[in-house]
Amino acid sequence: MIITHSQKKHFFNQTQLHEANYVLLETLLGDLNEIDPQYTFSLVSNSRLEIKLKDKHRYTSIIDIKLSLPHLKPFNNDLHLEARIYHDAHVVEVTHFQGHGRFSVQCETPNKKGYHPDEKQQANRMLQESLRYTLKLLRQ
Repeated sequence: MIITHSQKKHFFNQTQLHEANYVLLETLLGDLNEIDPQYTFSLVSNSRLEIKLKDKHRYTSIIDIKLSLPHLKPFNNDLHLEARIYHDAHVVEVTHFQGHGRFSVQCETPNKKGYHPDEKQQANRMLQESLRYTLKLLRQ
């Protein structure tokens, strides 16, 4: 089957986003090859970030991240995601977000789960924004 230019899907290259997440996480935790089993950061007004190591292998680790921000009134739900750290490639990728997981790079729409076409990219951007916000609060 020949694919014409109009049929090609153009994907956002998420490598830079994953690399930036690695750098931010490394800034927060230190050497990601020597990650501790659990981290808790107290932020402002009972807000906190909890990071737990779920699984560690030679080249990858899986972490569970919970961000609680009760000081932000309209955003009073906790952010919960799971991410995989690729130690050899120096990237971090979100695997589960708010209980949802296994995102396609490009989701077909409409779909049963109500995902946006770029759901995977949005989840990784949310991780990046959350890490930046946490680092900002810790530096105050």
